[in-house]
Amino acid sequence: MLTAFKMLQPLGDVTGFINLWEHLWNDDFVAAHQVLTQWSQDHIPFPGEAFCQLVDLLARRNLLATGRVPIGGRTVDLSDITVPFLNILGEKDHIVPPDAVGPLPSLVGSRDVEELRLPAGHAGVIVGRAAQRHNIPAIADWIARHAEPR
Repeated sequence: MLTAFKMLQPLGDVTGFINLWEHLWNDDFVAAHQVLTQWSQDHIPFPGEAFCQLVDLLARRNLLATGRVPIGGRTVDLSDITVPFLNILGEKDHIVPPDAVGPLPSLVGSRDVEELRLPAGHAGVIVGRAAQRHNIPAIADWIARHAEPR
């Protein structure tokens, strides 16, 4: 998967180092760069066949856009989702761009659907200082507002 992500932006490592060089004076930027770089290199091995199936179903055949995806011998229908639904979009996401995620709420069956647009890339939604300060608290707030009382 790491190789696939790198293929999406072949010059990403070079660009990252240039950005780091330009921002060496900024301790927050350097710290965020270190966290993201370490996190992005620390992949859990992903079975090749599962990756091939993921690419076939979601990229080549674009089945998520139809709302019906075959998984484990059955077809999962997104319209069967009736619980509160939060659609999270990273406005700078180059792996799953906002336009690709935008139609998702219309495919789920829930009447309680919200969208959370975050000024982040794919990983930046949950990794880094901005995520810790803003994104994760916003997601946690949504979960708290939609949790059933005990």
